[in-house]
Amino acid sequence: MLPDLAVSCIECGNVTIANHSLRVPCAERHICRGDYCVVKRGLDPHTYCGSFWEGTNEERCSKQPGEAEQCVCKNDMCNVMLSPEAMQEMLRPTTTLAPTTTTYITTLLTTSEALVLPLTTTTSECLVRF
Repeated sequence: MLPDLAVSCIECGNVTIANHSLRVPCAERHICRGDYCVVKRGLDPHTYCGSFWEGTNEERCSKQPGEAEQCVCKNDMCNVMLSPEAMQEMLRPTTTLAPTTTTYITTLLTTSEALVLPLTTTTSECLVRF
C-alpha cells in the first residue's frame, strides 16, 4: 500500500552527485508531496520530500560527524532553505504566458513528474529529475 503523501515540500538546492554539481532552483515547479520534508545543511545544502521508506520521520534535527545536518519536519513547505539565494528565487515574479496547448502539455508533464516518482527512485535521482 502506498503512503498518502500528504505534505507538500520543495526539492531544491546545490546537489553534488559523482563530482558533478547541480543547482536545482527553489521554484514552484519543484514542489513535491511526501510524508515529511527534509533539509540537509552542509557542503551541498538541499531539500527534498521524504517517505517512510527512507528512515525516521521523527521531527528533529540531527548531525553526525562528517555528515550534513539533517532536519525533518511534517508541515507543508517547512523545508524551504532560507538562504538569500533561495528566498530571491522563491520571491522572483514569474512571467505569465498566454495559454497554449504546448504550454499546457509542458506544465502537465512537469507537474506529473514532480508528483509521481517510480517506487525504485532514490533520493539522488529525485533531485536530478527536474
